[in-house]
Order: sequence, then structure tokens, then C-alpha cells
Amino acid sequence: MSVSSVQIPANFPGPKTHVGFQFWLKAQRWSEFIDARLKPYRITQSELFQLIALATLSQTSDEVTQTTLGRYTEIGAMTTSKVLRRLEKKSLLQRVPATDSRAKALLVTPAGWDLLVKTASLLQQVQTEYFPVTNKTVFQDYLNTLTK
Repeated sequence: MSVSSVQIPANFPGPKTHVGFQFWLKAQRWSEFIDARLKPYRITQSELFQLIALATLSQTSDEVTQTTLGRYTEIGAMTTSKVLRRLEKKSLLQRVPATDSRAKALLVTPAGWDLLVKTASLLQQVQTEYFPVTNKTVFQDYLNTLTK
């Protein structure tokens, strides 16, 4: 069967009108936009958002493991592991023995906390630039419905 003889089904969603495809494209543009702004800090949005999540969890928990962080961020174990290795290599987080000897606890290093402080206002500015919504509460409520 040749490729030219394959018929696309009539109900096949067109990429320019399919909501999922459009959302995926916009997510890619957002990633490129924020990564460009974070470049001077030598960190990506994936790394920074994992670091923010770790810092947030650290405020309310005595011990945060990779599993705990992955559950909180809803990001797969493999991706979380790769990002954490990069953060550790950059000396932004440290792995220390955990209560469970099979796991390691994660700690934000002083350099990691310093980076979080330095990028806080940039994140607010970038968010406002990229998502110029007039009612942030409605927008956030809508985004929260997407996780269900």
C-alpha cells in the first residue's frame, strides 16, 4: 500500500483546529519564551520549576524525596530524575541520606535558594508578558480544570 493511497478519515482532527494540538503548540512556544529569558541564569524552566517545587515542599516537610517531588509535580520518574541530576550538577540541590535507606532526600543548596530569589520577579514579569489576562483568578481556575 502506498502512502498516497491512504485516506485520512473525514473525522480526523486538523492540526490547526484541534484544541489539543493548539495547546501543545502554545506550550512549546511558552517553553521557548521562558527558556530564552532564563538563559542568563543558566537554567531551564523545567529545572527552575522543579527547584521551586522542591523549595515549596521543603517548607512543609522534613524530608522530600525524588518520589515525593515527582508526585507533587505530576512529572514522570525518568524526567524528574534527569532534571534533578542536572540541578545537582549545577550545585543547586543536594542529595542526602533519607529516613528510608533506599531513597535520598533532596535539599535546595544556598546557591539554589539564591537563584530562586534572583528569578522570582523575572518569573512574574514573564508570566504577565506571555499571559496578559485581565482576570488571573478565572484563568487559573480554568487551568486547574485541565488537570482533571
